[in-house]
Amino acid sequence: MKFQEMEVARHYADALLAIALEEGKGDEYREEVQRAAEALSGNKELVSFWNNRRVPSREKKALLVEMLEGLEATPKMRAFLEVVWDNARLGILPVIAERFAEALDSRLRRLHAEVRSARALPKEIAERIKGVLEDETGWTVEIEVSEDPSLIAGIVLKLGNTIIDGSLRRKLTLFREAIS
Repeated sequence: MKFQEMEVARHYADALLAIALEEGKGDEYREEVQRAAEALSGNKELVSFWNNRRVPSREKKALLVEMLEGLEATPKMRAFLEVVWDNARLGILPVIAERFAEALDSRLRRLHAEVRSARALPKEIAERIKGVLEDETGWTVEIEVSEDPSLIAGIVLKLGNTIIDGSLRRKLTLFREAIS
C-alpha cells in the first residue's frame, strides 16, 4: 500500500474516532468498522466486483446499502461508509479499520500484549505479567495468552512491535549459532 493511501486511511480513521469519542462509543465503533471491513473486503470475488468497471456504480451502491443493512450498521456508520464509498476509498477500508483501532487504543492509553507459553499459563501468572506491563508502561494492558508447545519451555511476549523471546527454543537456537 502506498504512503499516500496510508495517510488517507489515517484521516478517515481520525474522523471516525472523533465521532466515536464524542458519543463515548469507541469500542462499539471499533467492532462495527472491523465487521464492515471484513464483510465488504473479505473475499476476492467481492473485491473484484467493487473494482469491475463494467458493473454500473448504481448496482455497486445498491449492494453496499444492502450489505450495510445486513450488518445492521448504525446510521452514523452507514453514513461514514457511504462517504468512504462515494470517495472511492472502499479498497482501503481494512486499513482504515486498523488505523482506527490503533488511534482508539492510543487515545485510551491501552496496549495489547500477546503471551505465548510452552504450556498452559496459570491465570495468576498471566495477571502478574499484565500487572508488570501496566506498571512499566503506565497504560492499561489487555493480554491474550496462548499455548505453543514448540517453544519447549518459557514464554514469548509481544507488546506492540516489541518481542521478548524467553523461550528455550530461542536459547537453543542462539547456542547452536554460537558453536557453529
